[in-house]
Order: sequence, then C-alpha cells, then structure tokens
Amino acid sequence: MTMTKTQTRVCSIDIFRWICSILVVAIHSTPFAEINQQLSIIFTNIIPTIGVPFFFTISGYYYIKKLESNEKVFFPYIKRLILTYFIWSCIYFLYDFIKWGHTNIKGFISNCIILFMKGESFYHLWFFAALIFSVCLTTLIFKIKGKKAIIPISVILYIIGCAGCSYYNLSTKIPVLGDFFSSEYFTTVRRFLLMAFPFFVLGFFLQKIESRLMLTNNNKNLYTISFFILLLWVSEIILITVLNWKTNYIITLSLYMLIIVIILILLKNPMLNYSSFSKSCRSMANFMYFSHPLVMICIELLFQKIFDIDVIPTLMFLLTISITSLLGLLIHKSNNRFLSIFIN
Repeated sequence: MTMTKTQTRVCSIDIFRWICSILVVAIHSTPFAEINQQLSIIFTNIIPTIGVPFFFTISGYYYIKKLESNEKVFFPYIKRLILTYFIWSCIYFLYDFIKWGHTNIKGFISNCIILFMKGESFYHLWFFAALIFSVCLTTLIFKIKGKKAIIPISVILYIIGCAGCSYYNLSTKIPVLGDFFSSEYFTTVRRFLLMAFPFFVLGFFLQKIESRLMLTNNNKNLYTISFFILLLWVSEIILITVLNWKTNYIITLSLYMLIIVIILILLKNPMLNYSSFSKSCRSMANFMYFSHPLVMICIELLFQKIFDIDVIPTLMFLLTISITSLLGLLIHKSNNRFLSIFIN
C-alpha cells in the first residue's frame, strides 16, 4: 500500500486501492452473516481475497520499477514501512494496555516486543511485516544478480501456498508437505514466503508485459482474456468447494491470473483526469486498512454502552467503511503534516 512520493501515479490504481480496503473490512466484519450464510461466505471469504494480493502486487510494481532504474529506494522505503508499522502497532498496543496490560506491565511489554518482531502487533498488521520481508528478499535477489530466476521461484512458492490452502485436503496426503501444511508454522510461512513474496514479485512480471500492452490501443483482447480468467476463478472456487479440497479460499491458482488482468486493465485505463479524487481514495484506503479494527472495537463498545445490543455484521461493515473513509478524507484535506502519518 505504501508508495514513494515521487512515483508517477496511476489514478485508477489508487481508486481501486480504496475498493480493496473495503474488501479487507468485509473479511473482518462478515457482512450479510445475519441474512444468509452462503451470501456472507461470498462477500467475506471469496471476493475479498482480491484485496491483500492487490496491495502486495502494486507495492512490488512500483518498488521494483525504481529498483530496476538504479534509484536508491531501499532504505527510504524500508524506513517508511517500519515507521508506519511501528506507529500503528503502538496505537493497538495502547488498546491492549487499557484492556489488560495495566495489570501486568512487565508481561505486557515483553508481549508487545515479541508480537512486533513476529509481525503480529494486531491481526491485520502482519501485512507490513510481510511487505518488509518481501522488499528485503527481492532487493537481495536483485543485488546477487538473481533477477532472471525470481519470477519462476515466486511462482513455485505460490503453487506450494495454494496446495496448503485451496487444495489442502489433497496436499496433506503428500509426505513431508502434508506435515508442513498441518504445522503451526504454516500460516506465518504462507503469509510471508508463499503469498506476500510471490505477489510482490508479480509486480515485476507486470512491468515485463505492460510495455507490450501499451503498444496496442485494442482493449478487446484484454477484456476477453479477463472474462475467461474470471470465469476460471469462479469455476475453481466452485470445484474446491464441492469436492471439499480447500481449508480456505485465501489463495487459489486462478487468483494469481486474476490479479494480473485486474492490474493490466487499471494500467491500460489510468483515469488521469481523476487525479484529485484518486489521491483522496488512496488516503481513505490507507486509513481504512490501518484503523478499521480499532473503529470496529469502538462501534461495538458504543452500541453495547448506549443500546445494550451487539451490532449486526452488515451494519458494522457499513459503519466501519463510512467512518474510516470520512476520517481518512478529512485527514487528507487537512494537509496537516502530523496527521499525514496516519494515511501514508
């Protein structure tokens, strides 16, 4: 989600960032759960799987483009990521301190340090630790002249990740791999090495095919391919569900291709006339991603305090995206240097 300030913007990508942040909120608020379980699964576990992979891929697309042009981007980029991760970790640690930490300050401090180092300061902040890991690993591979191998390696890692998620019940029968997929470490490895890194490197692959795409003004072939890939993604979801192969929908084989065509469409249609709106969308997207768990906690507490009831999931979803979008927009419009750290 983070991008260096000098990077040329593609407005359509920043607008889609906001949509993807809304999808992430859906994962954590389970909209429509009170209406229909199957509908909730679609809008909580399936469609939102586009969100985080999109963030990783776009981050890789912009970062590796600068890396390839020999710009000194690594340290400024890492510094910015770590600062953002640290600030929001402190905010959520403050919540934990109020909730339980004040009763055991020594244990609380120790717990905070461990969770921060593991990338688990709060349940959504693993994204930053995984992104930092991807930046470091990618930069190292480029520095040791392994650029030609990075895409094949990332694809193999992604396929292994899919085997442990959407094809789990098939893959657990494979010796060694089955034990690995069932271990307590798999989720962390999947997040960092089998998901974040492959999608980050996918940004590099997109650069390779982007130049060819821009040489033609014919969008018809791109949209036709996109339609069939979307159809393939839906078919794969149905297949792994009906045959009970999956343990979750987090990553699927066709999702990789779907992210490619989504970003290619956005690059092909940059919407340059929407510059101001896209900047607002980027600020709203960032603030929504960073803050939505805290906003959800506050909404739940207010409803229990004032109305003595729990918030229904769909209302929680709508309130959260509305409040976080509004606050993100207000911070963006304020042009306040201090407040800007919460939206960058």
